[in-house]
Amino acid sequence: MIAILRPFVEECVTICWLMSIQDPPVVLGPDVKHSEPFNGELYKAYTKTGPRVEYLVWPAVFLHEGGSILCKGVAQGLPSKGQKVGRR
Repeated sequence: MIAILRPFVEECVTICWLMSIQDPPVVLGPDVKHSEPFNGELYKAYTKTGPRVEYLVWPAVFLHEGGSILCKGVAQGLPSKGQKVGRR
């Protein structure tokens, strides 16, 4: 492993561990596929807006399975054909 990445990886593992040992455990949002409708209640736009998702940048975080959202995720919007690309 590249030595400069070690602190980052260790912190990621620590955060994931802390999320998993909560009762109930904190969960990451569902996997979002290309062209699914963009849900503005769960995701913020990355650099482009649109009615559909081009790709997921960061997942949403929920208090527990089926629970309230702790933090919105980030997704790249996919503009409709002929739609002017909106930038954030």
